[in-house]
Amino acid sequence: MGAGWLLAAYGAPLPVWLATQAVTVHLAWVGSDAIALAIGWVIAIMWMLIAFKPWPSTWPIQVIGTPAQTWALTYLLLWIFSILLVFSLVFARSFLRTKGLQRKPILFYLWVITWGGLGMGGLIYGYGFS
Repeated sequence: MGAGWLLAAYGAPLPVWLATQAVTVHLAWVGSDAIALAIGWVIAIMWMLIAFKPWPSTWPIQVIGTPAQTWALTYLLLWIFSILLVFSLVFARSFLRTKGLQRKPILFYLWVITWGGLGMGGLIYGYGFS
């Protein structure tokens, strides 16, 4: 949900949402061999956020006026959280494989969970800040 909230907060275009889901599906399909791609995508998203739009325009001016250390810590925590999500998806795939599930059902389950999480995060942002 955090990724969906973040993408919604920054007004990410549809191709970014779809690319995020594509990287997630690839990670769910391939497993640990796709960790580098997923981490690269997380880093690319974070760099784009910082370079083009350091904070969402809908945030109150009090938030924008906070010290730079606060923003640096926020982005660091977002990055750590995103990397933890990448690894948890890989470990969830491995766990489901040990339970005897085949590759296609695992992909479907993880796709539904991640797409649902992205959507719920976007909805939470939309209802909270509109």
